[in-house]
Amino acid sequence: MNIHKLYKASCHEAGVRFVEKSSFQSILSACIPHLKVASPRDDVFETCEKLRKQIMDSVSE
Repeated sequence: MNIHKLYKASCHEAGVRFVEKSSFQSILSACIPHLKVASPRDDVFETCEKLRKQIMDSVSE
């Protein structure tokens, strides 16, 4: 959502109205459908994900 923050700051500087995050996401999805906003679960560092999988796959301490 850093893009929204940059957009909002640019609008403030230009003195124009801006749309909130939910509307911004809807417009962005309509204009660029292949772009996905990652959820916190999707945005996991690879090493952490591997460690989590090892813990889930373990059968003993």
